[in-house]
Amino acid sequence: MRQLLGLVSQLLLSRKRRLRKASDNAIHQHLPIPHSDQFQFSYYHTAILSNVLPDVSASAACVRTRAIMEGLLTMTSAGHDFKQYNNNVKYVTTSAAKKQAPNSFCGFVLPKGATLHHLSPNRTKDFHDLFGNQSNQPNLSPPQPQPLDMALFDRFYTEEQFSFRFFHDSPKTAMILDMQDLHALRRGRQGLVKSCDKANPGGDPLACLSSVVDYLPPVTDTNIVRELSSIHRCDLTLVCSPYELDLLQYHYDISKEKLCLAPFFVDETIPQDFPLINVNTSIFPQFVFCGGFKHDPNVDAVHILLNHVWPRLRSEQPRATLHIYGAHCPSQLQATNHHANGVVVHGYVERLEDIFGPSSEGGPRILLAPLRFGAGIKGKIIDAWTYGMPVITTPVGSEGMTTWEEESGGVSSSLSFGGSVASTLDEFCHAATTMATDATKYHEAQQTGRVIMQELYSAQKNWRIVEDRLHQAMASLEARRERDTMRAILWHNSNRSTDYFSRWVELKESSKKK
Repeated sequence: MRQLLGLVSQLLLSRKRRLRKASDNAIHQHLPIPHSDQFQFSYYHTAILSNVLPDVSASAACVRTRAIMEGLLTMTSAGHDFKQYNNNVKYVTTSAAKKQAPNSFCGFVLPKGATLHHLSPNRTKDFHDLFGNQSNQPNLSPPQPQPLDMALFDRFYTEEQFSFRFFHDSPKTAMILDMQDLHALRRGRQGLVKSCDKANPGGDPLACLSSVVDYLPPVTDTNIVRELSSIHRCDLTLVCSPYELDLLQYHYDISKEKLCLAPFFVDETIPQDFPLINVNTSIFPQFVFCGGFKHDPNVDAVHILLNHVWPRLRSEQPRATLHIYGAHCPSQLQATNHHANGVVVHGYVERLEDIFGPSSEGGPRILLAPLRFGAGIKGKIIDAWTYGMPVITTPVGSEGMTTWEEESGGVSSSLSFGGSVASTLDEFCHAATTMATDATKYHEAQQTGRVIMQELYSAQKNWRIVEDRLHQAMASLEARRERDTMRAILWHNSNRSTDYFSRWVELKESSKKK
């Protein structure tokens, strides 16, 4: 009976993989682009609207946004393969830091062809000065700026602030939402972790993971309703994680026509082979954590490392060291450098090579990412794999970053990951120790990470998919909107709360100035 159940389980797993592949192919296929002279041999004018500066040194999300910006600048004409270099991209931020001197570690030098602008919400005149007013109003003066082909909103709350203005004043502009991650999923998981910690003080801090990975934001949650509404109001949504893509399509019933998988875009050449490490006992292993400290999942992960993981690893490997990197590192943490305990807090470091590159002694270097909540694709894991660093993480960290590996005969398959995925504190510490002392396992993890990078995060392959979907959205904009019932409902006057709230704020603030 046990053998029969095992065979049935293998068959179901194989069927699930085939269905997932079919789903991915349906989503990723190069969809036909209707012929439209309007977009043939034309230059594209795009605005990226965000509440942050494109600081690639502090955030993996900004690295991804930068890659999208570069893709938009060289976006080809519909139906043609040659790159263009006369496209225009306005990066528009609501951040007040645009008006100030940048921090010493801010890396937001824009690529050629992109311009940086500041735009406060609730300012109709400022919006018209930057984008013009393309609504059906005769004899507009002064001459209007070049109309936008696309407006890309960085996260749903930026869409809430500005999309209604494009709806009114630039109706032919395709509205694109870049989710970055599903915020309601991340926030809901964070709340679940806090509840578990209160219910189980002093217990295994990773014991909550089974509940966390199964969590689905209910439609009674205002956060998920806001995000879903934002998706429905837009013409196309870029989704970073394949897990979240499936969630939106199959759980929340979003049409696949409105969704496009847009993960990271890695154009660095990944080495075919990484040098073998030396696990001689005279060479101590280095464990690494990297992540910006304005991101709650990273702050929580460092807490787990310092208070739960590291004491156990250090007792087993007294010569090991833990190196913590990340922008916006709080001074209290930097003051807790304990070299006697092997902990070194570096804070912000500019070069990724200095964080993820090999050690001078040739010993093992391993990324530890005990993430208990979060969403989206983890930039730290991509960076680690790029430099040949194995990763020890949790199911939350590996979510959307695994591939299927067929076993003999093609009947059975298993998830493949460039390192180890642990669901308990014991598993996590054991995996870290094993990776640091087993050269074969270390090298296998390096090679698996390289394969996943090439399969899931190729810049050329992923951008081609995104570009095709953007072309299709622009070329069939009117037809898409005519059959998009939910979009029409949400843009009806009775449902435009963000529009009217913004106008109320503008009127209130202008009255104060008088």
